[in-house]
Amino acid sequence: MFYGWKVAAIGSCGNLLIQGSVFYVMNAFIEPLAALHGWSRGGIGLAMGFASIMMTLSMPFGIILTNHVSIRLIMTLGAFVGGLCYIALGHVDQLWLFAGLLAVVWVCGQLCGGVVATMLMNRWFALSRGRAFGLVNMGTSLSGAFLPFAALLLIEGVGVTWAYTLLGCLAFLLFPICWLVVRDQPSDLGLTPDGLPCRAVENAPLQTGEAPFGWRDLLHSRALWIVGASFGVALFSLGGVLSQLKPRFVDSGMDSYTAMAFMCLTALFGAFGKYAWGWVCDRLTPLMTAKLLFVSNAITLSFIFLPLSIPLPSSLPPSASYD
Repeated sequence: MFYGWKVAAIGSCGNLLIQGSVFYVMNAFIEPLAALHGWSRGGIGLAMGFASIMMTLSMPFGIILTNHVSIRLIMTLGAFVGGLCYIALGHVDQLWLFAGLLAVVWVCGQLCGGVVATMLMNRWFALSRGRAFGLVNMGTSLSGAFLPFAALLLIEGVGVTWAYTLLGCLAFLLFPICWLVVRDQPSDLGLTPDGLPCRAVENAPLQTGEAPFGWRDLLHSRALWIVGASFGVALFSLGGVLSQLKPRFVDSGMDSYTAMAFMCLTALFGAFGKYAWGWVCDRLTPLMTAKLLFVSNAITLSFIFLPLSIPLPSSLPPSASYD
């Protein structure tokens, strides 16, 4: 197996254990946090919104950083700091501290996975770049396929504080793996992108060379602002729905486990979808793929205006204790 797929798997794990984990497990933590600390769901939503904005603003910094600092070092530090702050989320009782730590964890998710891992795939792949991107980003959705359910069981079994501690320890353990496995570029191991002969790589539709990227390029590039704003709006729309999907199902009358199962199933389909869109990128132009993606998202989100059609229980389940 080409070594680049191992590097892609580490980036996917960063998205799974940090980037996607802290986002999706909020489906399990929102109600317990409100019950334990007396926080309102609106206040927790604002904390998540602040963290999301900080994460979004960190993306260009992360991209620029990859041109000046070893990606191997960036991902290792991202896992180290992100894991520690993840653990700390369960040990604070003030909402503003929780919001700050949540923002740091989310930013570290971009450093251990996110845009940094995506930039790393630019170096390791040419012909299979779309599928490599898909594999890396599958981790975010895969975290939503089982971690929220695991978090729900942990919360009911050991409480909010220990649940955050155990999940944070899992993310923290990723930092030595990053250092051992990740390499900045194929040439570090005497390889070429995709593991192909040099001539095949040179003739690839997507070249592996990276143009200089600095602050002036960012601020004066009209294309970057348009693309960034387009994907930002799409991510904000989907993130606002997915981060509170389970509580919304509970409000509609489902019990906690059924609601969480539906949320996890949604995330699982999202994981397969990311790899599928990467496969499409390797066969169509990125612009055409983006257009198809945005249209599909708009159609899917429009279903929210449909009336409820699934029979629901007539009464809500008794509230659980989260002490």
